[in-house]
Amino acid sequence: MSTDMANVVQRLQGDWQFIADFLDDPVSVLSGFSLSDEEHRALGARDARALMALGLEQQTVYAAVSGDGHSRVCSKGCKPGWG
Repeated sequence: MSTDMANVVQRLQGDWQFIADFLDDPVSVLSGFSLSDEEHRALGARDARALMALGLEQQTVYAAVSGDGHSRVCSKGCKPGWG
């Protein structure tokens, strides 16, 4: 796993602005990082299996890509995992 991948995952676990930006436009957010094609695809698709295949633990994957941090377009009625 690249250093940039580790940085993205870390920020997706608690940087609420970064989470909102990622949920709104993952392609744009990820373009600012030097990721492998596999890392980019797995993160952009929020593909838990692909992320675990890249070496992330299941709990880390859930925390990073679950969508529990709400995007700017989420209304008060959003459920966890809905962006």
